[in-house]
Formats: sequence, structure tokens, C-alpha cells
Amino acid sequence: MHPLVRSFLHLANDQVIQRYMRLNPNVKLEALERCMGYQPKYFLWAGTELFNVTDSDGRRQMIVVEMNSCPSGQKSMPWLGDANDQRGYRTIIQNTFKRFLISADLAIGGLAVVYDKNPMEASGYAAVIADAMNEKVWLVQYDDGEQDPPCKWEEEVLHVKDDKQEWHPIRA
Repeated sequence: MHPLVRSFLHLANDQVIQRYMRLNPNVKLEALERCMGYQPKYFLWAGTELFNVTDSDGRRQMIVVEMNSCPSGQKSMPWLGDANDQRGYRTIIQNTFKRFLISADLAIGGLAVVYDKNPMEASGYAAVIADAMNEKVWLVQYDDGEQDPPCKWEEEVLHVKDDKQEWHPIRA
């Protein structure tokens, strides 16, 4: 990885804010600090994309658009080190999902990754979660409009169906 890219990926929020403010002096510091410091209560890992756009007056800027409920593109994320063969998947799982699971009731059930497309990305997350949590993770494809859905909710608990048509409760 190029040293400049590596250094940018290791910047703290305050460093990113300082760099952004130098390039965009009209932005309010407090607004950036509020955005960069925001910690969601439930939706811990929403995915976003950066777009370089030009408005009708010819002004160029970067905008952030929430694109999906799970950060995709981790398979293409540059390696931060030779020992990190799970790349960005591991970073996201360690810093979001695993911290959330500490408070989850183990008695409720197992773990699952439910997806509608992109099995490569979903299976990457499932493998890293299984490794990080040291337990089985169900990988369940759920397409919109399925006649026999592989997932259901009972008493606010998600259940997934296995190949033998047996249901398994899921805690996360």
C-alpha cells in the first residue's frame, strides 16, 4: 500500500477534521466534530460512499451518501499490514459487531449473516464473525418475495431455517 494511503487510513477523527477544514474553511468546526463523533445506538455499521460531484455552477465537492446497511467493498480494501489477512472485515467486526455482542444474551441463540445479494461479501463477514466469536455463523440468503422465506420473527427473535427445514433462534 502506498505510504500516503496508509497514513490517511490511520488518521484520528480530529486529524481528518483539521485536514478537511484547511481545504474547506467555510465549514463549521462544531458541525464536523458532531458528525465525526456520532455514535449510533443500533445501526453500528451502515455503509456509505464518497462521491466527487460538480454542481450546476461548476463547484466540485465530495458528498457522503448512505448506500447500504452493511459496508461493502471490504474484499477490495487495501491491506493495512501483511498479518491482516481478513483485511477490513476484521476491523469492522472488532470495532462494531463484537462490542455490540458483549451485551447480547447468549441464551437467545446463534449468529447469522442474512443477505440478499453479493454472497462473496456476505460470506467474508460470516467467516470473520465466526473466527472472532469462535462459534458457528449461519449464512442465509433471503431474496425479496420468496415463497418459503428462510427467516422469520417470533417474539422479537429472528429465526433462520437450515437445510433440514429446522428453525434456529439468532441473537445477532
